[in-house]
Amino acid sequence: MQGVVRTGTLVQGFDVSVADKNDIVLFVVDETANDQTLYLTSTNGTLRKVVSVKAGVGSAVRITDEDQKAFAKEKQFWVDRLAPSGTAK
Repeated sequence: MQGVVRTGTLVQGFDVSVADKNDIVLFVVDETANDQTLYLTSTNGTLRKVVSVKAGVGSAVRITDEDQKAFAKEKQFWVDRLAPSGTAK
C-alpha cells in the first residue's frame, strides 16, 4: 500500500513493505532543497529509524526530540487521511 500527497514542491508519502507489513515508511521530500526525510515505523506507530537525505546523500541519524515531533506531525497527517474522524461507519 502506498500513498502520496503533493503540495507545491513538498511531497509527503507512505509505503508499507510488501515483505514485512510491520515496516512502514513515512517520507517527506522538499523538491526545492532536494532534501528528504524518511521515518521507519511499525503498525503500532513507534518511530524506529530516521534517514536524512541532503542534496542526494543519505544517512541514518540519531533520533532527536525534533525528529520525534516531526514524525508525530507526519503520522497524524496520514492518520487524518486514512482513518478520518466522523460519524461514517
